[in-house]
Amino acid sequence: MILSAGAGEGPGDEPILRGLSEGLAAWRGARVEAVVRAGAGVLSGEQAASELVRGNPGLNALFCASSVDTIGAAQVVVDRNKVGRVLIVG
Repeated sequence: MILSAGAGEGPGDEPILRGLSEGLAAWRGARVEAVVRAGAGVLSGEQAASELVRGNPGLNALFCASSVDTIGAAQVVVDRNKVGRVLIVG
């Protein structure tokens, strides 16, 4: 999951993260594996997505808390030839 720049103190303070985690609980095997906070701008979202993809080889979905981060995540999925294998929600 990519959290927006400047939101809450820590990941535990994020209502969107709590809601996503609770929603995924209904799906066996689905979970939030890693959380990264992006800075401001598209390049920061791209950097955050790249970190998540690199650090989690079995990653099959990216949830982005902002539309700007979603653009960066999409670029990473294309650049790393993961189109069709990594779902982006944002």
